[in-house]
Amino acid sequence: MAIPYLIAPVVGYLAAGSLKFAVNSVKLRKLAVKEIGMGGIPSTHNTITSTTFFSIVFGEGFMSPVSAVAFTVCIVVAIDSVDLRRKLEDHATLLSMELGNVNNLAKNLRTKLGHRPVEVLAGWGLGAVCAALIHKFSPLF
Repeated sequence: MAIPYLIAPVVGYLAAGSLKFAVNSVKLRKLAVKEIGMGGIPSTHNTITSTTFFSIVFGEGFMSPVSAVAFTVCIVVAIDSVDLRRKLEDHATLLSMELGNVNNLAKNLRTKLGHRPVEVLAGWGLGAVCAALIHKFSPLF
């Protein structure tokens, strides 16, 4: 049945977003509405892909070809989160500093783009938990 695979990314997205909002709210000691979508723990992208990957693993087995494809996507997203997006973050910070004195262009420039490895691992862990719950309750679908 394909429904668990279809809802996996949605469940992962909602779980990561809710947890990240709670963590940021506790950290800031107020509702972190302005921090929504601004990085942090857990990585939403990694939670989405890993929830899908682990759902496939629980349903099809680790050795299935589709599991290998899903795992590859997880690795690419993890590398992108830690490496490429960190480099973009450095560029955005530099641009923000340079443009900040010239005009208001830098006001809306996001400088928090990348993730630390622990944030990526937290996303993978949350993805595994979400997938386990989906797999446990999938007979209900």
